[in-house]
Amino acid sequence: MRKLALLFALACAPAAWAQYTEVWFSGGETFYRNTGLGSFAVLGGSPNDIKLDSSGFRFGFRMNINTDSLLGYEVLYQYSRAQLVSTVPDLSSATAPNVTVKQGMAAHTYGGAALLHMNHEGNRVRPFAAGGVQAVNFVPPGASIYSGGNDTKFGFNYGGGVKFRLTDLIGLRFDARQYTVPKPFQSTRFGIANPAHGWIRLNELSVGIGIMF
Repeated sequence: MRKLALLFALACAPAAWAQYTEVWFSGGETFYRNTGLGSFAVLGGSPNDIKLDSSGFRFGFRMNINTDSLLGYEVLYQYSRAQLVSTVPDLSSATAPNVTVKQGMAAHTYGGAALLHMNHEGNRVRPFAAGGVQAVNFVPPGASIYSGGNDTKFGFNYGGGVKFRLTDLIGLRFDARQYTVPKPFQSTRFGIANPAHGWIRLNELSVGIGIMF
């Protein structure tokens, strides 16, 4: 009887641990919230003298591993653009004491999440909720991801979306996700004399196309 039970367990193991892989390419937009980073002025100034622009495009990749249960697991990389907006004194003009400078910059997001699907694998439409952690590498103007002038912040993400199986192989998905991290560039090495502490929120709206094995 013991041998029969062992053989039965071994026979059921592949089904119990069956995994389904999805590889996605997605694109969309990031909407930045609570973006004030501080001021160059030691005294006075505004928390919004230096800030990130409110939105920028994003694209990236996701890989999902789904089980026979409702759970799935995701790793992701996202690249997004933004503008660093600075209000600084205009020393060349007495009538226009301040000038606004806009400079393009990048943010790289690396992370993972657990996905809780609303129905089981095999359904054509699968809504899901997601939550996890990530690192966002903010690259200021004039720097690169390899130059050492960037700033990496760790935080958490949550949101949801829906996947559509268009064919046996091809899928479509929509995501709405928020990535929350401490504000970047708060160290004195970035020159912000009066930093505005707190958390910045990167809100993602994206659409993706993928291969569903």
